[in-house]
Amino acid sequence: MGNVVPYIAKEEEKLEEEAHKMLGTLSNGKIISADFAISASCNRVPVIDGHTESVSVKLKNKASADEIITALTDFRGQVADLNLPSAPKQIIYYDSAPDRPQPRLDLNRGNGMTASVGRLRSCNILDWKFTVLSHNVIRGAAGACTSQRRTHEGQGIPRLMPIPFSLQFSAPRSTPWSVMKFGGTSVEDSRAITRLEGIVRERLGERPVLVRQRDVEGHGPASRRRPCRWQRRS
Repeated sequence: MGNVVPYIAKEEEKLEEEAHKMLGTLSNGKIISADFAISASCNRVPVIDGHTESVSVKLKNKASADEIITALTDFRGQVADLNLPSAPKQIIYYDSAPDRPQPRLDLNRGNGMTASVGRLRSCNILDWKFTVLSHNVIRGAAGACTSQRRTHEGQGIPRLMPIPFSLQFSAPRSTPWSVMKFGGTSVEDSRAITRLEGIVRERLGERPVLVRQRDVEGHGPASRRRPCRWQRRS
C-alpha cells in the first residue's frame, strides 16, 4: 500500500500486441492484426483485483459523445442471443458519474463479466479519452473460460482451442477440468489461480480441477516458453 511501481515486465508489449489482435480480422484461419498505432504505459497499483485503463483515441470517423456511448452500451458480441448463464446482460456499461469507474465500487458489475467505462471527454491531442475497468480474474480468466466453453458448445464446437485461458471439456465428469494459464501479472499470481479455480468450480459444477500454468517469454509466434508447472487440485 502507499506505493505505485511504474513497471510490469512485458505488460506494455502484451497490451499493445493483444489490442492489435482483438481489433484485427480473421482470414483463412489466421489473425490479421489491426493497422493502427498504439503506445501503452503500465503501472502496478495496490488493488486486490481489477485492471483500470486511461485511454485516449483518435477515430477514423468523427463521432459525438452520445454516439460513442451508444456504440459502447449497444455492443452485444457473439454471446448475446445464446442465453449463457455466465454471460452478462450488458457487456459494456457506461457510468456518467465524474469519478467512476472504481475497482472498489464497480469491479463486480455483471458478476465480474461487465466492463465499466466512464469519464468520456474530448482530448486536446487526439479525439476522445475515457477510463475503462474490467475484472482481470473473472472477465480476463475464469469467467471468460466458462463463457467461451458455453459459446463454443452453443455453436456446435465440441471443445475449445488452446488459447491463453482455456478449458478442455471433452472428458467424462469423473476426470478433472483442465485450466490452462500462460504467465500472469497479478501481484500474487498463485492466489489469482486459486480464485480462478474456485470460480470455475462454482460455475461449472463440482469436479477435480487440474491447473496448468506456464510463464511466457516474449510474445507472438516466435515466443520461447518455459516448461509447464503442474498443480493437481481435487
